[in-house]
Amino acid sequence: MEKTYSNKQKLIATLRRETDEDHPVGRVKIETLIGNDLDRKTLNSYIRFFSDSEGGCRIKIVSGGPNTAYYYNPSENEFTEEEIRLIIDSVYAVKSVSPEIKKAIKDKLLSVTNKYVAEWYNTADYSVKRKQDECYVSAGDLKKISAAIKNKASILFDYYQTTPKKEKITRYLDHNTFPQALYINDGYYYLIAYNPLKDAKRHYRVDRMKNVRFGEPFKGVPYLEKFNRSEYEESSFGMYRGKMKELTFIAKQNLADQMYDKFNDYRFIKCEGDDFIFTAKAEISPIFYGWLCGYEGNLKILEPKEEAEKYCEYLKKQL
Repeated sequence: MEKTYSNKQKLIATLRRETDEDHPVGRVKIETLIGNDLDRKTLNSYIRFFSDSEGGCRIKIVSGGPNTAYYYNPSENEFTEEEIRLIIDSVYAVKSVSPEIKKAIKDKLLSVTNKYVAEWYNTADYSVKRKQDECYVSAGDLKKISAAIKNKASILFDYYQTTPKKEKITRYLDHNTFPQALYINDGYYYLIAYNPLKDAKRHYRVDRMKNVRFGEPFKGVPYLEKFNRSEYEESSFGMYRGKMKELTFIAKQNLADQMYDKFNDYRFIKCEGDDFIFTAKAEISPIFYGWLCGYEGNLKILEPKEEAEKYCEYLKKQL
């Protein structure tokens, strides 16, 4: 029984590695790939089993007769080629993950797909140059932070910053926070946490956090509402915090796509000529002003008037 199971698995593993819908193989090729472990009668019975619903339809049959060919059909629980591409590209987009970890994740994903997908990735340039003195996120630290969020425990860590001479110096020692969420922004991992000394929510670059360890459980700590990622993305501008305000904007109508991408739940008011007016919530900060400035007058604050005036003051300071 054990040998039968292993032979079936060998057949499936071989077809998973050697075939896809565009590269089916015939019975003779399968026999060559598997070797002498299976006689033809047994091989035929295995193919029939796996091409039927009982075997999960994991083998697909192409045409019929003497030219019949077969290829592996991934189950719903397996990654498709498109999903593997999305995961690998997403991992490589994270700047604070080391080149070694990126490659290890890529290699693991490619080990469970066919050789044609693997060949494409092995010929594509996915090399990442390790920057001198660059700090990267530790998998162990991510695990501790995630556990602290799950178990509602505080964490302590040392926090580093870079000097103008590119030296790494300690900014905080034994810094105590109450973590709420991990978040990726501009390719970097950030920890969103409550800082009891500032009595406010703060952001920390995880690659600058060292010596992470567990602290005390939460006791009456604010800012522990459920983290809503989509709302956070729509209202925040970078990782620099500001006061949340509801603003009324006027924008050129050709910016509607960009406004929808940023403020998915904005409230449309009306159109005026080539412009449209809408309201949306935003965190007011220099980063927000910089974002607004990038639209070169095609996006403006209408209300509240005091916020529009503050933005004008910000622009004057840049001159």
